[in-house]
Amino acid sequence: MDDGMQWLAGTILSAVISSVITVGFLSALVTRLQIRIDHQNNGIKRVYAPGEHSRTLKKQLAEARAIQLLALSGYGFTHAYRRILTDCVARGGTVEYLLAQPGTAYMKDAAEIEGRGADSISEEVGETLKLLEAIRRDAAEKAGKQKAEPGRVLVRYFHTEMREQLILCTDQSGRRTAWLSLLIPPLPALECNMIEYRDAEDCVDYYEAVKRRSEPCPVAVPGRMHGKD
Repeated sequence: MDDGMQWLAGTILSAVISSVITVGFLSALVTRLQIRIDHQNNGIKRVYAPGEHSRTLKKQLAEARAIQLLALSGYGFTHAYRRILTDCVARGGTVEYLLAQPGTAYMKDAAEIEGRGADSISEEVGETLKLLEAIRRDAAEKAGKQKAEPGRVLVRYFHTEMREQLILCTDQSGRRTAWLSLLIPPLPALECNMIEYRDAEDCVDYYEAVKRRSEPCPVAVPGRMHGKD
C-alpha cells in the first residue's frame, strides 16, 4: 500500500473512531440529562453514594427548627447527630421520632435479616430513648443558661412494616426537605445510598400517615418525652 492509500486509510479509521467516541459521549450525556430530568420530575434533588450525603444533611439539620425521623431504632442517627439535635431543642425547636414498636415479630425478622441477634434492634430502641432523654436534659440546661424556653422531644411507636429511614427537616422559613435511605441489610441506614428530595410533599404525607397510626411511647420520664401531637 502506497503512502497515499495509508494516509487515506488512517484518516478514515480516525474519523470512525472519533465518531464512535462522539456518539458514545453524546449518548452518555443524553442519558445523564434524562436521569436529571426524571429526578426533577420526581421531586428528587440528588442521589448520594454512601457517606457523600453527610455534609449537606448536617447543614440542613443544623439550620432546622424541626427534625422528624421515621426509623426502626434511630440509634445510629441519634448518636451521629446528638449535638445538632441538642442545639435544635435548646433554641426552641422540635425533635420528633417515629420508631418501630420493640419486641414485635417484625423487629425480630428485621434483626435476623441484618444477621444480628433477634432482639438487637429492639434493644437499640431502648438505647435511643436514653440518648433522647439526655438530649432533652442537655437542651433544657443550655436553654436555661440563655434564659430561653427549650423545645420538645417527642417519641412515638409505629406498627407498619417500614424499613427505609426517612428524615424530614423544616427550616426557619417553614420549608421542608426530605432524605430517604435506600436500606440494603446488613448495612446501617447512614451507610446506604440516600435520596435528597427537592419536593418533600409525598414524604411528608407518608410520615403523617404513619404518625396517625402510631401511639405514644412509654418512657422512663412519663409526660416529658412522649408525644401527644
